Amino acid sequence: MTIRHAIAPALLALAAAMPAAEPELKISPTLVIQTRADINSGKSAGGADLTPGTEGAAAVEGDTVDFYLRRARLGAKVSYGALAGQMTVSADNLARDGGKIGDANVKIYDAVSKYTFKGESVSHEIRGGLYQAVFNPSAYSSSGWHLLPASAATENLAANRSVGVGYSLDSEMVDLSVDAQNTRTDGNNQTDEGDGLWISGRLTLSPAGEWNLSSWRESYAGAAGKDVAVGLEFATESDETGAVTTDTTSYGIDVLVHLDGLSALVEYRAQTVDVEAGAETDSTVLRVQAGYGFTLGNGTVIEPAARFQLIDLNTDDDEEPAEFSDATFGTPSFARDFGGSGTEIDLGANWYISGNKNKVSALVTLWDAEDGEGEATIIRVQHQIVF
Repeated sequence: MTIRHAIAPALLALAAAMPAAEPELKISPTLVIQTRADINSGKSAGGADLTPGTEGAAAVEGDTVDFYLRRARLGAKVSYGALAGQMTVSADNLARDGGKIGDANVKIYDAVSKYTFKGESVSHEIRGGLYQAVFNPSAYSSSGWHLLPASAATENLAANRSVGVGYSLDSEMVDLSVDAQNTRTDGNNQTDEGDGLWISGRLTLSPAGEWNLSSWRESYAGAAGKDVAVGLEFATESDETGAVTTDTTSYGIDVLVHLDGLSALVEYRAQTVDVEAGAETDSTVLRVQAGYGFTLGNGTVIEPAARFQLIDLNTDDDEEPAEFSDATFGTPSFARDFGGSGTEIDLGANWYISGNKNKVSALVTLWDAEDGEGEATIIRVQHQIVF
């Protein structure tokens, strides 16, 4: 045996006996600021003029332009080997629709811990805390990566951000996520015997090869590449408030396509709300959207984009008189990004100065009620920084 042959096994044995290297602690701050200006006009279901600050059918003279912070979030991400955590504080919609700076609702937006362990071709994640359930991409995907600055109406059909636990499996062609969280209204009120949990699951399928999904985004900001994915979702929730139990079920399907400058998404979402000893209401939203990013000589990207939405908050009633941001979605006003039952067309463009980290967006929203004289025309301009 030569000296070389004798030393090699000894070095291998020494390496195996040495303790594993200590994981590196990494801390990175996060910041999201979306500053927006809106010019709003519209009519109530009865035909009366609606202006900024209006919360009903009466005509009230409002501001010509409404300036506000749509997103104001500050947080931090921490990782230590396979363990990671994130916490964010938010004051979203500050000064929106007649609100005052002093009315800021500062709150913990998320506080979640994650543990990831990886195999040869599959990774697993276990999470717990306050976070957005991996269900309904309009809600759980970051608004900083959305194609248009205004949220889609699908966001408010059975989307949940609460305290709970979840699991995700990530592989080349199949991603699976399951979450169990407190209910949306009462949290998980143990004094209500019938109060249950929010339980949801999402399955994402993508082919192998050049079209395999790199990451799910509404917009790829003109980046070269190919991605395609099909998402399937189901959620159920049983929520008791007082002596009344409300059961909600929801399902959805979405198809995402990215081909170089093109980013396109088709999504259909349905929800059934069954109130004990009361009515059962079925709601559906269909959205179709697409944008195309053109890279300019200075490296910035211009992306024209359009979206069509068909919103029906009660499929049993084909003559729903509504106002923009119908009470089903919140107080009738311009304090929401989308309208009630009816059709909505969004036409806009993004200017990516430094990708999504520094982006300016402009948007025109045209909404028309399913029935009655309700309508809205909204012009939005938004600047975004995301770190």
